[in-house]
Amino acid sequence: MKRKLLILILTFLVSIQANSQVRCGFDDVLNAGFEIDRKYRINVEEVNAKIELQILRQKMNRSVNDTLYIPIVFHIIHNGGALGAYDNPTDASVISTVDYLNQVYDGTWNGAGGSILGVGDINIKFVLATKDPYNNTTTGINRINGSGNPDYSSFGLMLDGTSGVDVSVLKNLSRWDPFKYYNIWVVHEIDGCGGSPNNCQSWTGGFAYFPYEPVGVGSVSVATQRDRDGTVMLATGMTPGNALLPHEIGHALNLYHPFQGDANNGCPPTDPTSGDKCADTDPITNPQGAGNLFPGYARDAYPYTLPNFNPCAGGAPFNELTEKNFMNYTFTTRLFTSDQRDRMKASAMSTIREGLTTSWANDMGNYPTTWVAPKAANVTPVTSSTGLGGYYAGIYRVELNDMIVNSLVTAEDGGYLNNATKWYDLFSIEAGSIYTMKVNILNAGNNNQLGVYIDYNNDGVFNSTTEKIFLNTNIDKSEGVGVTLEKSITFTVPASANMATGSIVRMRIINDLSSIYGVPSVSGSSSSLIYGQAEDYAIYLGSINTITFNANGGTGTMGDQTIAYNSSADLTANTFTRTGYIFAGWNTAANGSGTTYANGASYAMSAAANVTLYAQWTPNNHTVTFDANGGTGTMSAQTLAFNASASLTTNAFTRTGYTFGGWATTSAGAVAYANSVIYSMSAAANVTLYAQWTPNNYTVTFDANGGTGTMSAQTIAYNASANLTSNSFTRTGYTFAGWATTSAGVVVYANSVSYSMSA
Repeated sequence: MKRKLLILILTFLVSIQANSQVRCGFDDVLNAGFEIDRKYRINVEEVNAKIELQILRQKMNRSVNDTLYIPIVFHIIHNGGALGAYDNPTDASVISTVDYLNQVYDGTWNGAGGSILGVGDINIKFVLATKDPYNNTTTGINRINGSGNPDYSSFGLMLDGTSGVDVSVLKNLSRWDPFKYYNIWVVHEIDGCGGSPNNCQSWTGGFAYFPYEPVGVGSVSVATQRDRDGTVMLATGMTPGNALLPHEIGHALNLYHPFQGDANNGCPPTDPTSGDKCADTDPITNPQGAGNLFPGYARDAYPYTLPNFNPCAGGAPFNELTEKNFMNYTFTTRLFTSDQRDRMKASAMSTIREGLTTSWANDMGNYPTTWVAPKAANVTPVTSSTGLGGYYAGIYRVELNDMIVNSLVTAEDGGYLNNATKWYDLFSIEAGSIYTMKVNILNAGNNNQLGVYIDYNNDGVFNSTTEKIFLNTNIDKSEGVGVTLEKSITFTVPASANMATGSIVRMRIINDLSSIYGVPSVSGSSSSLIYGQAEDYAIYLGSINTITFNANGGTGTMGDQTIAYNSSADLTANTFTRTGYIFAGWNTAANGSGTTYANGASYAMSAAANVTLYAQWTPNNHTVTFDANGGTGTMSAQTLAFNASASLTTNAFTRTGYTFGGWATTSAGAVAYANSVIYSMSAAANVTLYAQWTPNNYTVTFDANGGTGTMSAQTIAYNASANLTSNSFTRTGYTFAGWATTSAGVVVYANSVSYSMSA
């Protein structure tokens, strides 16, 4: 019985008679385990401490409301019954039960007895696996005929009885990687009870295991805890509305019974840090326990008839937070509480369960490539017998680019661990990008060393210079917290031509005790380790994805410019023009049928492939009118379409007494546009440009230049007229010949009846 006392088992006991006296064995198992194995108590307490810390983080970070997806697989160990028999439920039955499970956990179940109460959505969803560990398509329902084992055929699984098969024998029939799939074994009987017909007065409906610490050390190895992890349930519980599966999944996510620690059917501790560790559930007794306040009564008709008081809560009435709780043994289960939700979400995000939520087996997200295992490494490190015989070092958690992979430490893994063959553990990075990875190693009171290498060219050799991501041969033990030492490593993926981009390559993480103890320094070519281990992982090496801004017929600084994803470009500082069009933004299709993005101060985009954004142009039907504004000329009051061009210098612009000075948007405005050889304008509305005139104050003087006459030295304004022939011009010895611009110049202007001049 020793092996049972050291494993944390949570059972769901079902009664077929109202006066059945059946108690849960969980408290006995847990307490006995604590008494026998001090380190096991530490293991459980460390898990609880992680959960409490994560709950505090959740209250400060509301992003935890994002739904987590957990891949599940059902191993139906039937007894030879035909598909659809009680021991071999159909796929439809399994699927409908999973649907019910998800409706319980998202708060939408509305079956017999009413709708879900309490906290509602837990933000955890369970997904039948779509690929098995070998990358084959699956329904997530795996059927095994167990009738060949006489013990199983006659008694099913042995839990608290003396007949049946041991749980390890049962689970060895079929187990998918418990780090990436949550395994559920469906059996026909437990301790000879639970089948149909069933002559047992009471029976165990199922049981589950708490998460464990991957570096725990105890009489029961962590590898054993890993292999026993999961839920076992009766086949007769595979039906919507049966609380068995939601109850056991609650245990799998660190929920206790609300009567946890009830001290032989007395009252549990009132301290919320003890008992079920949920402050919003009152302490209660086990409703099926022999010491129940109402002997023979399972509290199944809430609200209760008198006496309706809870002696464990100071005589206050029982309330629905315990009496309708999925983790209780009543028959009106409709809710989880707020504290239970926080505890389950924290368990999924901080314990060994976190790796389930990032598994590619949950069919969430786009797998980055077709799976092809990376090239085999030319060196496989081997750990010495010394390292395998004790708990000195080891790698047990790797996080990179939203993927988390859990493992055990050196002694539990057997040294080298080749995760590079597991399609569902694939990491993904892109050349030219920056990443931060976290590696957790065992901190057993000694300094450590750690190296990380990525075989970028996929030749099976880890180059200690070009493929080294991180190396520290003496990490001080003071960096750790308890048995955990986490290194945060930031690195840039190079973008050189000889990289095997578009391929799955190998990453090696290698750990040993520090070189200060005389241990050889680790490297990519290490072939032997003393205390530590090497772990290999598959990692997809993506190419640098880019975004191209295509001016699409226009012109501008950004025309056909390509930048890397996640880099930014300031677009408003650039000019975009196209004759006859207005720039209208960007689109993923040249014809504008794709996704549209507005122009902005800066532009940033991230996606999983190269993208070209095309400038979108709206035809410009507006006009510009050139108004001579009192002057004359070919362009006077002429209207052109925007972006049309006009040669202005070939046209005459005149206004008596004025000089033409350019164009403005108002009739008496400041000059905005100078005249030029070619005039072109683009705008978003009709515009009129007015010619601007400068008053002309110059004069013309008629100088007799030595002669005499009425007009001699007479000055008149430009454009004024004078009758020159009615005046006498004489000079002795000379004949008047006309006017010139110099005193002895060529005649330019003849005398006439009237004279008019503009200049």
